[in-house]
Amino acid sequence: MYSEIADASWLEKEDLARLMKVSLLGAETGGAAFGIHEPLRKIVLWKRHDNSFDSVADLENRVNAFLAQVIFWKKHYEDRPNETEETQNPAPATQKNGFDYQAMPV
Repeated sequence: MYSEIADASWLEKEDLARLMKVSLLGAETGGAAFGIHEPLRKIVLWKRHDNSFDSVADLENRVNAFLAQVIFWKKHYEDRPNETEETQNPAPATQKNGFDYQAMPV
């Protein structure tokens, strides 16, 4: 499973390091990991399953858990400017990397 989370055009070295940190072993992403989809220039959240679900309810629970992470991370990044907004109204350098990655659900 995967979902686009946000535009990746604003990413800087510090942002990439934070994405790697929060997705380490899936501890802060519910077992999912971040990646960059280069052709689309998007941050994606993805999670691999081995297709051996115990039941339909198990599948449903796993999809819903992933969707909860998608919703959280989309909200987390929704205030980021898209590429055209940032070009027209660049944010001060102190605001570009000003996210607090400490309060994330597991």
